[in-house]
Amino acid sequence: MTGNWYMKGKVGIGTTAPGVALDIDGGTSSVTRLRIRNSANAAGLLLGQDTNTDFTLFNVSNGYLRFGTNNVERVRITASGNVGIGTGAPSQKLHVQGNLRVTGAYYDSSNLAGTNGQVLMSTGSGTKWVNPSTLSDGDWVISGNNMYSGVSGNVGIGTSAPSQKLHVAGNTIVTGWLGVGGATPGGTGGTSGVGISFPAGSNDSHKIFGEHNGSDSSRLVIQQTDNADDAVVFRNIDCCGGGTLDYMKIARNGLYYIGGNFGIGTTAPSQKLHVQGNLRVTGAYLDSSNSAGANGQILQSTGSGTKWVNPTVLGGSYILNQFSSAQAANFYIAGKGRVNSDFYVMGNVGIGTAAPGAKLDVTGDIRMSTGHLRATNTAAQGGLVRVTNGQIAIEQTSTEGNTRIFADF
Repeated sequence: MTGNWYMKGKVGIGTTAPGVALDIDGGTSSVTRLRIRNSANAAGLLLGQDTNTDFTLFNVSNGYLRFGTNNVERVRITASGNVGIGTGAPSQKLHVQGNLRVTGAYYDSSNLAGTNGQVLMSTGSGTKWVNPSTLSDGDWVISGNNMYSGVSGNVGIGTSAPSQKLHVAGNTIVTGWLGVGGATPGGTGGTSGVGISFPAGSNDSHKIFGEHNGSDSSRLVIQQTDNADDAVVFRNIDCCGGGTLDYMKIARNGLYYIGGNFGIGTTAPSQKLHVQGNLRVTGAYLDSSNSAGANGQILQSTGSGTKWVNPTVLGGSYILNQFSSAQAANFYIAGKGRVNSDFYVMGNVGIGTAAPGAKLDVTGDIRMSTGHLRATNTAAQGGLVRVTNGQIAIEQTSTEGNTRIFADF
């Protein structure tokens, strides 16, 4: 039959009572097929049904079978049996080019869906569900809840070229204790629950931690636990071969601890407190009796300590210096807080000498512009005025006797 053929109604092949527009009946209980092929007499496409209810769709030739919608290919089955979804060149039995969503179980090569918490692992030729604790890729080992590096080398976080065992490029937050150099993290004494532990010897430990009382009061604690009186040292090491300098040492019975002395500005304190430089005290200075003294009192040495005393009780020899640089020619003696009051000296007074040998010992000239030089002696005889290495001596022979003047004696 050539040309166009039009028929209104139903067409039956192998049947005289077609039930649909095209009804094909093989007439036997064997497979009934419909073959579609082109003019080149290729094998074509076979559609058929066997003795059961199974339906067959075959591409008899060595080619692929395509399925599509909206004039676009969606699924392809290649001649080798690979199925591609979203791809025309599937490389595996099922090749999905795009996202895949599985709402049910995923079965491994042993047709097992696994148990809760298991992960899918490749066997090289298939897959299987395993527990994470059994995994190891040669670099990392998972054991229980722990994971550690299975090979020697460095670990980098945020960097692909770690230079140390743990190299973190970026900020790090530690919410617990950090053990350094093999020290066991944690310990007592800190209420913040965060700190750094350092290695130490037998019965020793070193820690830095924050301590607070649960409100606004907090402090940083540097703690050393030791069975000997070792110190916490603040040290500087010169970069250019200048040696090591311990700026401060803090021990249990002192601050800068060298022989029990505390030094500020010196590495060799000679006393309990040795300040190399100026000292400013904005509060009271307490003497050996823990007294701050009264207004106007001065600090006096007791030989073994100090005490605050009133100036009027002082004895011995004293040197009076100038009052100020603006009054370099004057000095003032004030008793009881008033200038020009009486001044008492129970010992000797030296002017121009630090070792006076008499009540008034002057090394140098004496000038009196007004007034008198009065000497009173109640003894029967005695010198009133005597210059022992000079030229004049004035004496009185008795309490009511004559006065004698000697020259060149």
